[in-house]
This record gives sequence, C-alpha cells and structure tokens, in this order.
Amino acid sequence: MKTCEVCKVTIEEDASFCPRCGRAVSVGAADDVSLRVHQLLTEANLHRVRREYDAAVDKCTEALQTEPDDPEVHALLGDIYDDQGNIEEAARWYQMAVDLRPGFAVDEARLSRARSQLVRSKRKEREAVTTGRWPQFLFRGSRLDTIIRYVVLISGAAVLLLLVIGLVAWIFHIRGGTTAGQQVISSESRETHSRTQVSPLTGVSPLLGPDLKSGPNSEAVSGTIAEVLVRPPVEQQILSNLATNPAISGRRLVVEDVKIDPRRDTLLVTFRISDPPKNLTRIEVLRNSAAVAAAAFAASADTATVTVRALVNLPGQYSPREPHLVLVCDVARQASGVDSTRATEDQLRRYFTNEWWGPELSR
Repeated sequence: MKTCEVCKVTIEEDASFCPRCGRAVSVGAADDVSLRVHQLLTEANLHRVRREYDAAVDKCTEALQTEPDDPEVHALLGDIYDDQGNIEEAARWYQMAVDLRPGFAVDEARLSRARSQLVRSKRKEREAVTTGRWPQFLFRGSRLDTIIRYVVLISGAAVLLLLVIGLVAWIFHIRGGTTAGQQVISSESRETHSRTQVSPLTGVSPLLGPDLKSGPNSEAVSGTIAEVLVRPPVEQQILSNLATNPAISGRRLVVEDVKIDPRRDTLLVTFRISDPPKNLTRIEVLRNSAAVAAAAFAASADTATVTVRALVNLPGQYSPREPHLVLVCDVARQASGVDSTRATEDQLRRYFTNEWWGPELSR
C-alpha cells in the first residue's frame, strides 16, 4: 500500500494518483519518509493521550526535521498546545497547517475554533476592566501576581501623595515666607552657587573634586548624572510583562533589557541570574534561558526567535557587582512547550542554536 504525501490517505499499490486530492503518488524514498513521519505522529498522539506533552512535542519536532512541510505535524502541534490551554500558540500552528494545506476543512475548523476562543477570552478581559470589577482583576493569576499588583497600586498612591504634599509645602513656602527669611535663603543660595562654580583656570568644581572637570570629561559626567533610557512602548510593555512573570521571579532572575529586531522577528532579552549556585553548570544556565525564552514568546506573539543573553554575578576573583556574560544563543519557539525544570541538557539543546559560552563555562 502507498500513502499520499498531502492527504495521508492509503492508496492502492497500482494507483498513480490520490483519489482525494488528485496529486501524483510518489514512490521510493518518499514512501520511506512518509512512513517515518507517520510513525512519529502515531507516537506523538500516544504521548498526547497520556498527557506527556513534552514527549509529544519532541516527537513532532523530530517529524518536522524529517518533513518540514507536513501539515499533519503542524495540526498535531496545534492540538497538543490546545490540550494544554495555550490557545494562542495552538492557533499559530493551526494557521501553519492551513497555509500548507489550503481548503482542508478540518484544519480550517480547528483554526476557526481557536480564534473564537481567543476573541472570547480577550472580550472577557476587556469587560472585567471596563465594567469596574477591579477586585477580580486584582485577584486574577497567582498569589504572587496579586501581591505585585497591590504593591504597584500602593506605591503609586504613595508617590502621588508625596507629590501633593511637596506641592502644598512649596506653595506655602513661597507665599508665607518673610522677607528676612527670603534674604537668608538668597544669600545661602549665592554662597552655594559660588562654591559649585567651575574654576576657569583648572576646570574643576571645588565641591565635585578634580575627577569631575568641566573640560572634555564634562560630557561623560553629564551623561552619567542625567542619562535617560529611551525605549519604545512595545519593548517597555514586554519588559514589564517579563519582570512580573512568576516563572522568572520564582527562579530569582532579573530581566535587564529587551530589544526588538523587526527585520527577523527576533526578540533580544538580557537577563541576570541574581542568586547563582555555588557550582554553576551549563544545564542550570540553559534551564533559566529556556524559562526566560518561554516567557518572552508568551509576551510577544509575533516573535519567531528569541536571542537570550545570560549574565551571572560570579564569586571569587570578580567583583560581586560585576556581571559576566556566560551565554548568548538563539531559542526556537518550540522551546515554549518544554518543561525547563525537568528537561535534560540534550532535550534543551534541540531548540538552542548559535550558542556562545563565556570562558567561565566554556567546558
């Protein structure tokens, strides 16, 4: 018996065309490839039924390496993520299946169902915010998420209160101060100004000292004191999502920066291991990188690849405040479905490419 490469329908040995799609039936090595992909899909389905989702994703990844354009593999990956409740990722894989096999009713029905679920989910979120049900919004998510939301709200209220108090005190000071008091303040201000003026001969401020000169180094000093980091709103939103992600905070990781490269749909994430173990190993760095990459994929739906930069505060001969770059690598989107806490180094390496390791972990 032979199998159609597109429809996966069993065809009689003497048939030259598929009875469903009408495509010519290939013979020889193509049948061996189709048989191998069919076997991998069968194993992946078995793992899916047993709720062994990591193993199911591994089998599908192996099938994609054998036949990248097989729509059945993409559809099965959509089913796996759908079973896990990751509707957004499931819709992405269903869309790939539809693109590879246009007009196939089953794939289009799966994609339509996933999109409908996404629309309903987003509508509920908007209703929860717009109808004034803010207590439910505060309690949504894990306990850590709730605590973070309360801390942010209380901190914002405290800052607003301090601003109001400062404004009232400033108005009172301007209107209620006496003329003598104003004269004293003016004399003290002139004295302070004279002490902080830069000498025209030496280029040195008496208060700042010889290290902060008004010559060529003044630009560097100004940049250090008044440097403002400019970040687009999209990058700032992703950075905020990663900073409050329970998987990242639970591992005591600090996301330092996020950059978007729209040319390659790539997201560059720099994170730091704030509390590294005494014997830092590659597998530990890989697991942390996988967790950060999974959170980045969840925060940016249009990202195809995440480039991870791992920093570690190493003890010993280095300064405790001097982070060292120990890993730079590209992580594929399939890694978002892997349980990084239990995955082995070999399993993680399947999704990591273009690896560069620092000299501290070069072996």
